[in-house]
Amino acid sequence: MQTANPPPGADSGGVAPLLQTDALTVTYSSRGGNVVAVQDTSIVVREGESVALVGESGSGKSTVARAMLGLLPEGIAAIPSGRILL
Repeated sequence: MQTANPPPGADSGGVAPLLQTDALTVTYSSRGGNVVAVQDTSIVVREGESVALVGESGSGKSTVARAMLGLLPEGIAAIPSGRILL
């Protein structure tokens, strides 16, 4: 998944992010083991910005949105690395 904004830590003119993911990875458990749904995704949203997640079907857009909102299914999804900052 590509990011439309500069990566975390990029020069932002001193404006603090309202929402940020930093190297976010999300996995889902399955009978065959863990499946990586999103890998190393960073997004920054600052005040006054509109951000859209765009990608092919199955690329992880909904998974990123659910992770950012804290709505990943318990016991099935995990965030093994990265962080989400509000």
